[in-house]
Amino acid sequence: MKNVIVLLVFLLTTWCGFGQISFNFSPMSNPDPNLENLGQVLLVGDEALSGTGNFQMYYNGNSWSVLPASPVGAISGREINNRIYAVSIGSNLNLWNDSVKSWQVASAKPTQMVYGVSPFVKGENDVYFVGFDQAENVGWLWHWDGGTFSDLRSDYWYSYCGVYAKDANNIFLISNKNINYDAMFIRFNNITKSWTVLYTFPDDRGNPRVIVSKDNNIFFILTDLGDIYRWTNSSSQMDKVFSYSTSNIGFSDNMIVIDNDNIISCGAGGIRHVKVSTGQHTTLYPTSMNFFISGASYNGNGRAMFTGKGGLILDMQVIGSVPDEDIANALNLYPNPAENSVTLEFPVFGVNEKTVELYSSTGQLVKEEKFQSFKTTLDISTLPSGIYLVNVEDNTGKKLAGKKLIVK
Repeated sequence: MKNVIVLLVFLLTTWCGFGQISFNFSPMSNPDPNLENLGQVLLVGDEALSGTGNFQMYYNGNSWSVLPASPVGAISGREINNRIYAVSIGSNLNLWNDSVKSWQVASAKPTQMVYGVSPFVKGENDVYFVGFDQAENVGWLWHWDGGTFSDLRSDYWYSYCGVYAKDANNIFLISNKNINYDAMFIRFNNITKSWTVLYTFPDDRGNPRVIVSKDNNIFFILTDLGDIYRWTNSSSQMDKVFSYSTSNIGFSDNMIVIDNDNIISCGAGGIRHVKVSTGQHTTLYPTSMNFFISGASYNGNGRAMFTGKGGLILDMQVIGSVPDEDIANALNLYPNPAENSVTLEFPVFGVNEKTVELYSSTGQLVKEEKFQSFKTTLDISTLPSGIYLVNVEDNTGKKLAGKKLIVK
């Protein structure tokens, strides 16, 4: 029966529209003959890591391959200098070696780092971890600087389960309910060593499970019963943007944020989209309540991956229509003025193959490059100082946006 379910899931391709954004799902081939239950996935650019326990896989942008056995736990990472920087806790702290595409032991871990460990990579050699020592009933917050662990905080009867570090003044923690305290959302200041309870979750609405932010100002928190909360840091305000009910319970294992108005959660029951501004929700990829999808990762460029029971791996493309005036305003250049290179950001869904053109003040085309992601870096080190026009066109030659660039 398991093989039948897996086969049906792998053959299913879904196209769902919701407002101005659509989601296209495609099952991916899993090279593992045993079809392990995959609990996590990390998508960075077009590469990905996934696995569970001693079983690990790597996706090179075209296909998945099985890695040599290594005990790897929860994974966190990001793109740094055009490579994957990722960490994971198993019996030791493991660091992803992007040159040879394998996990390698980086350091021994603290003896208290045993239960419910959750990492957050803020930058290279700048990693935060939380965990809970069941034997001593102590919640821990650690920092790893690439060489050693530092104990930043330990608190009796605080069951830390998630962390997001905006900066040294704003390290956000989520803590589960226990016999002494309700579930909480906490800010820790590593400079003053002070902490503040920002929000206490209702006693009957489950525990916080995941905390995610796209812009370091608005933070979304998913609970283990499916509620979604929004914390706006600039105004210190918490809102509940989605409430589970008996008819829509589930979808509470993981969450990704497409933008601050579009949230995707997954778990038992499949994958669900929530429109924050309206509270509307729809099931994009339905499964039974005993079939979980627990791994979720978004690369920020219109692509996500999900993993789950029976070796399930799903590739999701985000496609949307954007008004022309919004497209024109989406182009961002920095730094500007620039000297050797300039970064171009054009975060518009549904526009894949694009061309950037640089014109001199006399109208001469001096540089032309194609790109597909939301961001690219242009080498301008050979251009004379002056004022240039930067145009972005789609693959039909239609001009989408333009902006002035000053080259020093």
